[in-house]
Amino acid sequence: IARRHGGVATILDEHNCQHGLIRSTIGRNGATRDPRAIWSRLQYPRVRRFERWACRTADAVIAVSEDDASCLRELDASIAVTVVPNGVDLPAANGPERSPADPPRLLFSGTMDYRPNVEGIAWFVQQVWPLLAREPIALDIVGRDPVASVRALAGA
Repeated sequence: IARRHGGVATILDEHNCQHGLIRSTIGRNGATRDPRAIWSRLQYPRVRRFERWACRTADAVIAVSEDDASCLRELDASIAVTVVPNGVDLPAANGPERSPADPPRLLFSGTMDYRPNVEGIAWFVQQVWPLLAREPIALDIVGRDPVASVRALAGA
């Protein structure tokens, strides 16, 4: 890309460490004939090579978490990764006052047919929600194209 644009600096914004996501899929489904496991085993070396090349080629690499940054540094210790979290400064983002009668609300938003989001909300509902649900609290799961397993979480 940079060669085509005559020396313009390139910044690679790695929203996810993709080879790390694929590696975790292999870890969960590695010995099965599950199509995701087969695809993951085939794609992992290619994605890892491409991600290493992209990180080495870019003038700057940005990750959204220290976990993603560490994952990218595994590719090549010389890759300099800057962490720029995506999030909200809560004290500066005060919303409207809520009535004491309204329970606190948690929001999970994302594309709900995207595997990391589907797995993330399933993990949250199975592992964390039972601990929180003892208190009066509401969970809103919002996003486009929810798969059946996400729709099944309604009322959980």
